[in-house]
Amino acid sequence: MSEPTGAVAGGRAVLFGYLGGENLGDDAMLAGLLSLVRPEVQVTILARDPSAVDVGSRAGVSVVKASLPNALRAILASDFVARVGGTSFHDEYEGVSHRTIFLRYLKLCGLYAAPRLLGKKVSAIGIGAGRITTWYTRLLSKIAMSCCAVLVVRDEQSLRLLRAAGHAQAVLGVDLAYALRPGGRQRPGLAPDSEVGRIGVSTIDLSPYGLVADNGAFWRELGVALAGRYPAAEFSIYAFKDNEKESDLESSDILAGSLGAAGAGSRIVKRSIGLAALMEDMSRCDIVVASRYHSAILASLHNVPMMIIPYNEKLQHFVDDHGLGRNCIIDMAHPNESVRRATPADVDLDSDEFAARYGRMRAAVTQAFERP
Repeated sequence: MSEPTGAVAGGRAVLFGYLGGENLGDDAMLAGLLSLVRPEVQVTILARDPSAVDVGSRAGVSVVKASLPNALRAILASDFVARVGGTSFHDEYEGVSHRTIFLRYLKLCGLYAAPRLLGKKVSAIGIGAGRITTWYTRLLSKIAMSCCAVLVVRDEQSLRLLRAAGHAQAVLGVDLAYALRPGGRQRPGLAPDSEVGRIGVSTIDLSPYGLVADNGAFWRELGVALAGRYPAAEFSIYAFKDNEKESDLESSDILAGSLGAAGAGSRIVKRSIGLAALMEDMSRCDIVVASRYHSAILASLHNVPMMIIPYNEKLQHFVDDHGLGRNCIIDMAHPNESVRRATPADVDLDSDEFAARYGRMRAAVTQAFERP
């Protein structure tokens, strides 16, 4: 049977999320999803800043500003609409008014409900869920998730939260960034401290989270502790995020200064070098100290042992989800002491459990962009 006039053999898809926001974690999830979507599917990406979205060599992709008119036009012309990972459902925003949270959720709900009412297949792939504390976010989240034909989450805690909210269709997969896993790298094990030659550290501004008394003091103390424990190491400092609302660069500069004062060499690696180049740099590390969630995932893609700075529950969930144990966690109240005692841990991506979860995520992507 021939396709109707104007139709595309593989269908048309609209992707939305925190895309084009100059956050390398979102770049990684988008790249992972695009690597799994059938090449004959034409894709429109709704982005905050289209110029900040890199689709690599993927053909058949257009990137447009995430405005209401553009979203409506793209959705009307589409067959599939999908949310691209990220912590999608939670209302724990520090210092944000109820009115602002309500409006955010109303918009989010519309991105799920409008396509569903128009007969499009709606999916949420590789998402995370957090605590939902108000009646209106609970209601709007329930409406949004009930629109999903495919709902796959990245971790067990998110699965428990969504199942508790009555969303039995949710299945446990993995983060979309795991689709970027290179082949052939063996688990090298943990080198003795004196033989660690390169350490990667992802930074973040901890001030908004109220977890440390002084953000600068934390990164200075961390730098002294790392340089003291690993005297032969050079450091790559990863600034995953740099936009008008949030930037990792100030914390990166403070850490670099602290390492330099302690006699350690370092360089700041910005998001602007691109995902592939940053992943290549991280693959050469012997240890990664991860504060950004996706820095932990990218380290695990290359079997690099890591220490975790759990500024957010999703980092705790990452540790628990992969059975890394508490010895890899850096206590933000006592970074010097905890760095001395910490044992870096790596994720076993060759386990049967991970293979099953990754398989469910791939199957979900196939289903999300498949016509009935």
